[in-house]
Amino acid sequence: MKITLPAAAILSALLLQLSPSAQADYVYADNLSTELPPPRDGVDTSLYTGVWLLKFNDVGTYERYSTDGKRTELEVKTTGWVYDRISPTDVEDDSGNVISEDHSKPKYLSLSCLPFNELDGTATEPESWDGNQYTTTNQYYKPIAKESKATGSLTVIAKGDGTLTAKGEYSQHPAGFTGRYNADNFIGHRLTIEGVKISDTASLRDNPDFDSDFYSCAGFMQKETSEEGNLPTISTELLGFSLRDNQSISVAPYFDNYDFQVTIKTQGLTSSSENTSSLIFK
Repeated sequence: MKITLPAAAILSALLLQLSPSAQADYVYADNLSTELPPPRDGVDTSLYTGVWLLKFNDVGTYERYSTDGKRTELEVKTTGWVYDRISPTDVEDDSGNVISEDHSKPKYLSLSCLPFNELDGTATEPESWDGNQYTTTNQYYKPIAKESKATGSLTVIAKGDGTLTAKGEYSQHPAGFTGRYNADNFIGHRLTIEGVKISDTASLRDNPDFDSDFYSCAGFMQKETSEEGNLPTISTELLGFSLRDNQSISVAPYFDNYDFQVTIKTQGLTSSSENTSSLIFK
């Protein structure tokens, strides 16, 4: 849905004028620590497949060395809400065509929207769940030594009531090393996740339960960066979006129970436009 600039400004003003009680269900960047809603009514809690709403907390550490040998540590804390999926296993015929889905053999959370995903290396997934849980292991191959080195792991536990938890810890991967001097080198991070199931259909785009502008994952997080000797800086970042240089957030992203909405402004040469992306349950 397109929103003109004046209309978006009015919407922002109305949101700001709402009383705290009227906004009680709205989750903005400054209150992402709010507890998740319960699993959505009507979902099949006996199956793990479907769309999940996740809340995560991540604490990452970087270090930097100046040319005179001084070491500075940087800590990055992120808290976010994001949609993710657990897909069923495809059943194929002899020709490799998908003929059905096996929900008794769930796949795994992708977690591709999480902030350190690209720095953790390749995640090796198990062949199947071990009862109600599974563990993925991240590693990289050392060509000189001709061996693989594990850099971390994540264990996900589904509780059978439409909720899940996960914990992971990761050490440095070569992708996180940007240069010894005057560069922030990624050392490692700790991750915790809580999740609630909100749909039995493992798709964000073609889902009978809601209307959505998203294809894979979507959400946002608050990022707090603390460097020794300096005051922390706090920012809001979208997850699952790739903003161009001429784009910015014009209406703050928020969750309203299971729904999500954000408005993006695009600045052209002579004018600007705004577009609202959302996932809204029917």
